[in-house]
Amino acid sequence: SVVNDCANNQFFIEVDITDLGNANTVDITNTGGAPDVLGAGLGISQVGPFPLGALVNLTVVHDQNNYCDLQFTNVTNPPCPTVSCGPDNTTLCYDNNENITNVYQSANTFPVAVVFNAGTVEVCCDDFEIRDGLDQFAPILFQGNNGGDMTGVIVVSTNPDNALWFNFTSDFSVSCTSQGTYTPLDWTVSCLDCTNPGATYELIPDCFERTYMVEVTVDSTGSAQSVDIVNSLNTDTLFNAGVGTHMVGPFGMDTAVTVTVLNGDNPLCRNLSPSLVWSTDSCVNVTCGFDNFEFCYDDDQDGYFVYQAAAAVPITINFISGNMLVGDKIVLYNGLDDQSALIFNGNNGGDLTGLTFNSNNPDNALALRVITNGTGSCADSTVTTPMRWWVACGEVGIGETTSDDLLVYPNPTTGQLFVDLQSDWFGNVQVQVLDVSGRVVMDRPLTVRTGTTSVMDLSSLQNGNYIVQLITDRWVKAQQVVVAR
Repeated sequence: SVVNDCANNQFFIEVDITDLGNANTVDITNTGGAPDVLGAGLGISQVGPFPLGALVNLTVVHDQNNYCDLQFTNVTNPPCPTVSCGPDNTTLCYDNNENITNVYQSANTFPVAVVFNAGTVEVCCDDFEIRDGLDQFAPILFQGNNGGDMTGVIVVSTNPDNALWFNFTSDFSVSCTSQGTYTPLDWTVSCLDCTNPGATYELIPDCFERTYMVEVTVDSTGSAQSVDIVNSLNTDTLFNAGVGTHMVGPFGMDTAVTVTVLNGDNPLCRNLSPSLVWSTDSCVNVTCGFDNFEFCYDDDQDGYFVYQAAAAVPITINFISGNMLVGDKIVLYNGLDDQSALIFNGNNGGDLTGLTFNSNNPDNALALRVITNGTGSCADSTVTTPMRWWVACGEVGIGETTSDDLLVYPNPTTGQLFVDLQSDWFGNVQVQVLDVSGRVVMDRPLTVRTGTTSVMDLSSLQNGNYIVQLITDRWVKAQQVVVAR
């Protein structure tokens, strides 16, 4: 076995002779320049000293027959521990065929810990082994690579020496250096001579933008004067935060995040949140109304209001007022999200007043999307009338409709389109045809009567997908149409 004398930058080799064979004594010779041991008997003989890092060959020489000699080659010392309370940081973009061993030991009576701040490795073949002590014979605390991503792994010593034996090996292929797609390893070693900060976490959703913030309330900075706040989704860090409330984010809905409050003096002392996430399902407004809403839209927005009937009946959105500029629009979906069938796409000539939309889906839901550009808005007073609407259960103010209330055929059409309105109506309607961008490509009056067929000429339109909307002061009905020749 090898005995380190790290204080004097040297080591000794202890040779335990358990059987002399047919020899009376043995000699122990070495290639490291230390005195040979002559005439050794049973028991432990110490050879050395040797400089730290030296490779030494030993020979146990039989006193009667050299063919019975016993040899040991390339004997060297294990690493001397790095005695420090840090925090000491190491960054490594590892190469192929690495074999790195370190020993970390606390400079005081507190445990020592290793925390991985970042780093990815090849899942199959590149591994860590961290043991609870000064050498490779200590109990294993961690083994493997955490599924290839070491971020967040923490290992803390429990032994009386307050030490960790640390080893990393990589195989002959695929590494940070050779591949270029792996995140360099980044770990910090420090003594746990600190107190964890205290914090609580609350989610603050923005259902319109489909994002959420995490409100972090720090009630104690632990043994430090301040804390740093980090999260698992990006590299944003709030430094030197004190006791109080701090906002972290925004994060996309349905995306989980973990927030960590770090002791400002020693990041190994920390307060870790549970996995946090806000679901888009939680943003559905379940109601039977009448509920009134107002929205003064801003530039460059793209957001949602989602409503679902609290009873097994359709739900209705009716616009009381609201102006929009050219390039700004609303989009209505017949369901809970933008994967549902499209009902309306546009801004009704800039005036939403009187538009009424009814759900016709098993979820009894409507999704209202607002999309605006950057050339003026209600928020900057370019538009003086904000959007106002009410939501209620049932198809309020109009007759019962079915999925085939508005029939358009043939679909696809080469140009001529027949329109049949199944609900009770006689009179003029305004017909708008919108392309996939929401641009109105045709706008004309049409006389419609229940039980008769009206004809539209779409031959001037290019091949593509369109929305045909019939608009009155009481309702808006729409169907998707394909023009194909």
